[in-house]
Parts: sequence; C-alpha cells; structure tokens
Amino acid sequence: MAATASVWEALLRPLKPEAQQIVLEDFRSNEPSRQQKAAQLLAGIGPATIPMLIEVVKSGGDLRIRRLATSLLAEQGVEGRSTEEGLDPSDHV
Repeated sequence: MAATASVWEALLRPLKPEAQQIVLEDFRSNEPSRQQKAAQLLAGIGPATIPMLIEVVKSGGDLRIRRLATSLLAEQGVEGRSTEEGLDPSDHV
C-alpha cells in the first residue's frame, strides 16, 4: 500500500516551473501537433495539472484553448469539475 500512496502523491505534486512553462507554450501554440501532444500530456498527468489549467482558462487568451483547458479540467473528475464550476462567470468559458 505504501507504493500506491507514493504514486498518488507523485501525481498530485505540481510540475516544476520550467516544465510547466514548456508544456503551456506547447498547449498555447498555433501548431496543432504541439497543442495535441501538450493536451495529451496534461490529461495523462492528472490532478497536478488543475492549477495550470485554471490559469489557462483565466488568462483570457484564445477561446479555443480556454475551452480545451476547461474540457481537460472536467476530465479530472470531481476535483476538476468542482474547480471548473468555481470559476468566475466573467471568464466567459
């Protein structure tokens, strides 16, 4: 059981700032292949991406990217959905 707990803790640990920057640059890229790979990576990482995805939604950037971030938040299950629902309606997601 200790191994399972440590795996879960690792999934909840945020990415290092350098890694976040790289992934977010790809996610916000105009190149579909970079966006797709970044979205797949973010979806695979799990709950640790919730703060990054919230920041994308709140950033007010490209609507399509914000909608994709919202979709990824919803895929995070209860944590992602409750976080998504807690966003300010003025964010126009």
